[in-house]
Amino acid sequence: MIGLPLLLLVSVIIFGGGWIAGRRFAVAQAPVSPDVPDGRAALDLLSELESRVRERNFSQRQLGPREAGPGIVIDRYNAVIEAIERTVSRSDSVVRSARDAIVTFSGEDRVIVCANPAAEVLFPVGEGREGGLAGLRLDDLIAIDEPPPNRSAPRPIGRLMDGKTRVTWGIGADATRFPVELTASHLVDEDGDYWTVFLRDVSDRLEAQRDFQAAQEAQQLILDAIPFPVAVMRRSDALVLYVNAPLAKVGNRHAHSMMGRRSSIKYASRDDYTGVQAALDRDGRIEGVEVLMRNADDRTFWVNLSAVCIPYQGVDAVLVGFTDVTARKEAEDAQRKLIDAVPVPLVLARTSDAQVLQINHRAAELFGLTPEQAIGRDATDFYVVEEERRRLGTRLRNDGQVDEFELQLCDSARQPFWSLLSARLFNHRGEPATLTTVNVINERKRIEQELARDRAMLKATLENMDQAMLITDGDLRVIGWNHRCADLLDLTAEVLEPGPTLAGLAGFLAERGDFAGLSDEDVLQFTGDQRDLLESRPIYERRRPNGMVVEARSNRLPGGGYVCTYTDVTERKSAEDALRASKEAAEMAYDRLHQAQDSLLQAEKMAALGSLVAGVAHEINTPIGTALTAASHLGERTADFRALLQGGKLKKSDADRYLETATESSAIMVATIGRAAELIQSFKQVAVDQSTDIRRGFNLAEYIGEILLSLRPRLRQTAHTVSVDCPDDLEIDSYPGALSQVLTNFVMNSLVHGFAEGRAGRITICARLQQPDVVSIRYSDTGKGIPEKNLGKIFEPFFTTRRGSGGTGLGLHIVFNIVAQSLGGTIAVESIEGQGASFILTIPRVAPDKPEHGDGDR
Repeated sequence: MIGLPLLLLVSVIIFGGGWIAGRRFAVAQAPVSPDVPDGRAALDLLSELESRVRERNFSQRQLGPREAGPGIVIDRYNAVIEAIERTVSRSDSVVRSARDAIVTFSGEDRVIVCANPAAEVLFPVGEGREGGLAGLRLDDLIAIDEPPPNRSAPRPIGRLMDGKTRVTWGIGADATRFPVELTASHLVDEDGDYWTVFLRDVSDRLEAQRDFQAAQEAQQLILDAIPFPVAVMRRSDALVLYVNAPLAKVGNRHAHSMMGRRSSIKYASRDDYTGVQAALDRDGRIEGVEVLMRNADDRTFWVNLSAVCIPYQGVDAVLVGFTDVTARKEAEDAQRKLIDAVPVPLVLARTSDAQVLQINHRAAELFGLTPEQAIGRDATDFYVVEEERRRLGTRLRNDGQVDEFELQLCDSARQPFWSLLSARLFNHRGEPATLTTVNVINERKRIEQELARDRAMLKATLENMDQAMLITDGDLRVIGWNHRCADLLDLTAEVLEPGPTLAGLAGFLAERGDFAGLSDEDVLQFTGDQRDLLESRPIYERRRPNGMVVEARSNRLPGGGYVCTYTDVTERKSAEDALRASKEAAEMAYDRLHQAQDSLLQAEKMAALGSLVAGVAHEINTPIGTALTAASHLGERTADFRALLQGGKLKKSDADRYLETATESSAIMVATIGRAAELIQSFKQVAVDQSTDIRRGFNLAEYIGEILLSLRPRLRQTAHTVSVDCPDDLEIDSYPGALSQVLTNFVMNSLVHGFAEGRAGRITICARLQQPDVVSIRYSDTGKGIPEKNLGKIFEPFFTTRRGSGGTGLGLHIVFNIVAQSLGGTIAVESIEGQGASFILTIPRVAPDKPEHGDGDR
């Protein structure tokens, strides 16, 4: 590609010389009088210079020698000539020595004006012509009307000459096409429109690009064809560049979803990751390393990993391939565990060089080593007599196995001991190996005694177990049992000692009537396929005819048999039945308690209503009595007025006094009867609300006032004050009776429990719209408060501190249930002993529908 700095440099060289010469020429064109000596000659010289400048014909041979003569114009002329010579010399040298083809053509007809030698070589069409490429058109050099190599349609000439580097077709010998890289530079001056193009043959580069692309495609095909998991990751940040299908399957992800991000398959151990990276940094490759990996589902698996650093798509990358060896590792682990679990010394050694591959703890201890120290050692070090070892090896190669071969071995301290070896040849991970068990003869008797003692202990353990036990082989035939089994299931030794099958025992029990009272389905299952019974019902219970409840449990043995245990659970079942009965009784008592609570709630409602009636009756008595007195007085004055009127003794002063009395009495009656009507209306609304559970919309501030009005008779008996702080426009849709009962309970609690006798207190009710749909009501008093130890108990049923004074302990419990169930809100309490108490209600502005009776949580 032609570099931009080179492009600018060549443009300046080619056109800059002419521009500088033109500028110098302009200076030299200063007006000269023909009267000046040699003035006419100077003007002729300047005209010739102007002609050459415009023709861009600056070769040194054409300029000729410098003119000599007097005058300022001649000096200027000579200075211009020197500048042109220097510029042309530099320009001509750079252009001719350039490796890229440089062609200048007219912008009007695309006729080539000049071309450098590299252009003449690149385009042989000019060979044999007197002017070379000059005089030809640009179309003779490049295929303007044909699609370029990297496009499917021709590129317009305007796009081709836009100053950017473009690829198009050059026309070679015999009209052949070859790719060229083109960059155009434009110059416009008073002589016309000119273009200079820089051309370079890029055939080799495009061919290299095609080869590189083909190599990448071949690389991709090879990677796709690899049958085991393979990934390519960027070295700088471990970004996944490529994964094949087997790896995507291991990662449980789609291949495309894994590329372009960090791998979802991780090293389970940070140490493994560090070791692999260190090997790649040091050697550039790693082969056959077994590491534990973890996929996106958090499943771990073992792999045999190989990796090599490679270039991939222009970046430093690492190609990672692995094979899943989880099954082999699990098999090896199982084999290692099996070898380690074998109760006799066991050694696994490679046959070719006798290197110890695996050894269990018993064998390691026998040889005075740890398993880690023993693995990798030469097994021949443990033999005392070389001839015996060779004889053992010969028999093993001939027969493939040796049983109880007697010889002397020694431990790591070279202490000899006699032993019996049993060995087997087998294939271990693709190579011959020998598995040898070591039995120390010196210890044989002691081991036999220990085994006998262990068997006796096991037998005693079985016999002393409270559970009956049957042990079967793979054919479900009884191979062991204890006497508890005979006692619990009424099975005699004569029945068990022959080793009957479980199916035979089931038939025997069925004939004896042991399954009497069971359903036909259970009988069919107990007497049917015993293996299916053991697998489908590993734990079951059945009641025997004598009333005993037996629990049966079965556990599979590694060899295919089963251990069946039978336990008498009659007492446990009786306890469970008793517990069930107790639970049912408790539930009934709980239901009765709820009924009692409902009754107490109704009684408390009626008591509150009765108190309300008594208070209102007392309150109404005064205005009604006043009205009656006024009416009586008016009646008496009316009788007097009638007597005077009928007797003809009525005077004007009598009439005036009567009217004054009538007016005053009427005003008193209207005021007192209106007051009574107001009390009756308030009583009616509160009484209806308290005695029914009707939901309606109401103004909270007005309703709180009605509640307090109904409580006025009780409050008048005290010196306490009540203040209400509630917005006048706060409307809610709820159960007013429930709210009335809650606030009435709060007020009565304050009067009975909160305020000390003889001391004035203050009650404050503050309501606010806490959220658009949530209302907060805070009831506070300045009474004695609640002790801290009682704060967590006041809402519990039957909790009271005045039980001896008539308190039931249900008031606040009922309030809690009303707030939670009827109003659909919550209640909290705050109190500091001696500083009063506050109850905070948080209820929805629109109460939820009440649940049906009996649907509440118990």
